[in-house]
Order: sequence, then structure tokens, then C-alpha cells
Amino acid sequence: MTNPLGRRPVVPGIGPDPTRRMVLAWAVDEAARRRLPLRLVHAQGVPTGAYRSREVR
Repeated sequence: MTNPLGRRPVVPGIGPDPTRRMVLAWAVDEAARRRLPLRLVHAQGVPTGAYRSREVR
């Protein structure tokens, strides 16, 4: 995916583990250093068959 100027953003892959925050810090620094956009994406997995929620009935 590119922006109107044809420059690709830095898109880090970050998991829920708090130790992965170093990846986010690197991505912010790298995007700033290269003067590129930074795109943060949050993804949430689909519940499995064993998943139960009190809100869904």
C-alpha cells in the first residue's frame, strides 16, 4: 500500500507481548529517519469453537 506520493509506510508487526514494544519504538524511529509514513494496525483473532463469552448468546 502506498500513499499519494508513492512512498510505502513502515508497518511493524507487533504482538500482544509487552516486550514487543521495542519493535514499535524501532518502527517509529525508522519512519522518522526515512521520512516515511508509519501505519499501525491492530488485528484481533477470531474466537475458536471453544471460546465462550457471557455477552454472546
